[in-house]
Amino acid sequence: MADRSPLVLAAGVRTPWARSGGAFAKEDVGHLGALVARELIARTNVDPGTLDEVITGCAGPPHDQANVSRVIALRAGVPEHVPARTVARNCASGMESVATALTSIKAGEASLVLALGVEVMSRYPLIFSEKATAVFAELSRARGTGSRLSAFAHFRPAMFAPRVALLEGLTDPIPGLIMGKTAELLARRARARSAVSRARSCPSCRWARRTGRARSSTTTRSATTRRPRRWPSSSRSSRSPTGA
Repeated sequence: MADRSPLVLAAGVRTPWARSGGAFAKEDVGHLGALVARELIARTNVDPGTLDEVITGCAGPPHDQANVSRVIALRAGVPEHVPARTVARNCASGMESVATALTSIKAGEASLVLALGVEVMSRYPLIFSEKATAVFAELSRARGTGSRLSAFAHFRPAMFAPRVALLEGLTDPIPGLIMGKTAELLARRARARSAVSRARSCPSCRWARRTGRARSSTTTRSATTRRPRRWPSSSRSSRSPTGA
């Protein structure tokens, strides 16, 4: 029988958004996520030791923080015994973390989960071509001066033209379309006009302003709980996981 006990999106906070290459260009993903997590824990007075899990959505975790959720949890002061995992669904990775948290709660595996979404697209790396990588590998295996010079001789200027990880990551390998082009194609197929899109989105924005949910400093990067709890007046509750 389905578990019908209430699921509550108990509190939320976020940083301001910024353009890629802008204010967060030199930011570290783990540091930025931990900043948000610490603030949320402080606002709600939640004992981080009572968390069942930390789930973070991130489409492009840095190579040196593969499970960035674990890094964020530890930097935010969450005890080591609390597990953490990273989930990804491209631009919906933050929503995926909330959905995964709710699934764990419904399955009886958790009752209080910290769900986050973090991305620093400015830090996506540039990648060497396969030919350049092969020469670097040859150079690393070289043991004498002659073999090293031979390896260096294989380098060509064209090899240093970088592959842009961000562009490749946002391109679907099946149709070969980047996400922006996919959106334009879907809009043409659905005959969606800008005016129609604005007409549909404006009521949602007006509702958010009336209810106080739209603020310059906060949106949802949230803690999720099965049981309703008493939170400080600055936090918000909902019976459904919307706006995350």
